[in-house]
Amino acid sequence: MATKYCEPCNARGRTPTAFRWCTECKETLCSECTEAHKVQKMSQDHHLVEICKIPQRVNLSYSCSKHQHLPFDYFCVDHDVICCKECLPKNHLACTNVTSIDLVSKNFKQSQSFMDSEEQLRYIIEVLEKLIKNRKENYSRIEQEEEIILEQISTVKQNVISRLEF
Repeated sequence: MATKYCEPCNARGRTPTAFRWCTECKETLCSECTEAHKVQKMSQDHHLVEICKIPQRVNLSYSCSKHQHLPFDYFCVDHDVICCKECLPKNHLACTNVTSIDLVSKNFKQSQSFMDSEEQLRYIIEVLEKLIKNRKENYSRIEQEEEIILEQISTVKQNVISRLEF
């Protein structure tokens, strides 16, 4: 992610580098503002993510793709999608299982589904790290073998040249 400035500080004319992203407020925070964010009653339960851990291709927007000015407010279980208040009557009027996204996401981090997903991600990361290590070892081995083969070619060449000279 590109270097971001702390949004509350930026509004006050200061430009400290942000280190955290508040998923509820949808803003970047420096270390000082992060500490303040953690102790204020209004924001003490907010989820803060380290900016360096957010993949660059992740869109930090929580807005509807069809209605960019509107946030996601509902979750349609029937279609397994999140939607805004404009999409709800247009696309999900007949749906019987639509819930507020606040209710659906409440205590999600303690859910078995979240914990299972987290465990699967840990396993995938472990496998990918082993693959990366294996590829690096293979590359290193290939480079060593290349050197050996080039030396053998050079030796054979020298032997052929020396035999032809006699």
